[in-house]
Amino acid sequence: MRFVPLILSSSDPVPWSPLAPLMLQWTGDLHAGWTPALRRTLAVHAIQLPGQAPVEEGLEALQHGLHPDFLILPAARPVNREAGFRLLGHLEALLEATSGRAVKLALQIDGGAEVAVVELLRQA
Repeated sequence: MRFVPLILSSSDPVPWSPLAPLMLQWTGDLHAGWTPALRRTLAVHAIQLPGQAPVEEGLEALQHGLHPDFLILPAARPVNREAGFRLLGHLEALLEATSGRAVKLALQIDGGAEVAVVELLRQA
């Protein structure tokens, strides 16, 4: 079993370096210590996006050269067709943005929304 700490992107990464790889909860701010820490072999396993504007948040997080293995997007139950198309649009935009970067997308599906989200993805 492996312990992967989830820390805020605005937090100093240095105390967490011995526990790398880390998971980041993206806050929109990146602590100044991340750039030098990444040069010293600190690894970011995943970045968890807040989800208010997932495409913008994901692109912003990728600009910082964190090289995560995963971007994690929250996914709520699509309550109508518009919400479903919006989720699919976010996924499509982020898939295009991460193409060739070896970054994978993961969905953190709200409890009880699994069937609806999987059905939406299946139909896409």
